[in-house]
Amino acid sequence: MNDDVTLNSRFRRLKQIGASGTCNVHLATQLTLDRVVVVKEVKDLRGVFPHLVDTELRSRLEEEVRKAARLSHPNIVPILEADTSNTQPCIISEYVEGTSLRHVLNSTGPLSPERVVLVFLQIL
Repeated sequence: MNDDVTLNSRFRRLKQIGASGTCNVHLATQLTLDRVVVVKEVKDLRGVFPHLVDTELRSRLEEEVRKAARLSHPNIVPILEADTSNTQPCIISEYVEGTSLRHVLNSTGPLSPERVVLVFLQIL
C-alpha cells in the first residue's frame, strides 16, 4: 500500500495488527462505507516460490482467493474483496474484534486438555 491508502483510495490504513511469512495485516477504514476492515497485503512471493513466474503466482493467488471467498461458516471470516492486479496484491476481509490464540497462550500459559479440544473443534 502507498503510505496509508490502497485500492483506488477506498481504504485507509490505520495500524499494522499482524504479519506472517506471506502477508502484512493492517486494520483499515473502508472509506466508501465508513467501516473498519482488515487489509492483508501479500508480500513478494518470488522468494518463497522461486520456481514460479509472476503470472503463475498471480494466477494461483487469484484461485486461492476465489476458493476462500466461497467458504461460509461462523468460524471463518469472510473475504469482502481482493485486488490481485496491483504489484502488491491485497485481500480485504471483515474485521472481527478479539484476541489471537498466540496472545492467549502467552498470557495464560498452556491450555487445559478440555480447552484445547474446544479450540481445535473451532479450527476444524
